[in-house]
Amino acid sequence: MTDKYFLPIGYQINASPQHYVDINETDAWQKEVYVYAKKLMTDKKLKSVIDVGCGSGFKLVNYLAEFDTTGIETEPCISFLRKKYPSHKWLDSGEPERSFNFVDLSSDVVICSDVIEHIVDPDELVKFLLSINTSYYIISTPCRERLVQYHGRKNLNPPINKAHVREWTMEEFKLYLSKTFTIHSSFYGISQNECQWHLLSKKV
Repeated sequence: MTDKYFLPIGYQINASPQHYVDINETDAWQKEVYVYAKKLMTDKKLKSVIDVGCGSGFKLVNYLAEFDTTGIETEPCISFLRKKYPSHKWLDSGEPERSFNFVDLSSDVVICSDVIEHIVDPDELVKFLLSINTSYYIISTPCRERLVQYHGRKNLNPPINKAHVREWTMEEFKLYLSKTFTIHSSFYGISQNECQWHLLSKKV
C-alpha cells in the first residue's frame, strides 16, 4: 500500500519544512545532473534550458553557459541572482515550497534538480512543469534507499534534512513520475551516491 505520492503507508513526512537558501552553494550537489544536461543538449543540438529552482545559479551559469538559459527561483535567491548575474534571465516562482507562478514558458530542456523533495504538494510542482512547452525534463531528487544504505537513515522516518518534506526510493519516484511523464532513462549518482535523476518527456 502506498499514498498518492507512491510512498509506503506509514512513511512520515516533514509537513513544515524549513526554507533552504543556497545562495552560497556552487557545485557540491547535483553536478552530475548538469554535466548530463550539457551532454544531452550538445548531442541533440538543443539550444535553450529552463532551470526550475536553480538556487545560487552557479551550475546553470557555469555548466550551461553556451545555451539560452532561464533560471526560476523565489526570494531571497531571486534578488541575489538578478544582482550577481544581471545579464541572465531570472523569473520569480512564487511562495517558497507552496506556489508557482504560471506564465507562458518554453525551452528545449527543463531541469528541476533536487527541488521536489522541498515541496509540500509535489503535484503542484508537476503541474507547473507540465505547463512549460518543452521536449525534455531532467528531474533529480535524493534517493532514499541510498540514504538508508550509505548514511544510516531510517527508512520510514521523516527526512533528517529539515528542508525536505519527503524522500523517495528510485522505484517509488519512477512510479510517481510515470503518472504524468514518459521516463526515457534513470540514473544513480556516482560522485554523489544518494542522487537519482530521470530523463522525461510529457505523456502523449
